[in-house]
Amino acid sequence: MTIQYFTYAFQLKMTRALSRVARSASDRITVRQDGELRGLQVHLIRYLTVEGHYVVYHSREGDFSEYLTLSAAEKKLNSPLFCRCDRGCLVNLRFVSAIRKDVCVVDGQELVIARTQRAQFLKAYVEFLGGTRQGE
Repeated sequence: MTIQYFTYAFQLKMTRALSRVARSASDRITVRQDGELRGLQVHLIRYLTVEGHYVVYHSREGDFSEYLTLSAAEKKLNSPLFCRCDRGCLVNLRFVSAIRKDVCVVDGQELVIARTQRAQFLKAYVEFLGGTRQGE
């Protein structure tokens, strides 16, 4: 075996390792709750709601609140998988199991879809599923 082969193999392994590190770092956000910092995995967050001046992250890891606006939380998540169904609710489309009239079902929890958000939410959900709606 030549040195070129080992150099190429090392380069390939290093590239893969660096891409995994970059992917895992961007897959987590930091939430400050009661003076404590906690890392949450973005793909485990089901939805976010607003309670007073706090955003509540409803996650498979539990519920965590942070003194923040929903818009700031949306920027922090920086993911096209999250879409507003109401002005005070942001949903991870991966966890939507059904959409009925004016509600979406997320892990058994019914969340209201605001009339003003309905078209945008349905469009985002259809795009997430990989289809396109004709006539709308």
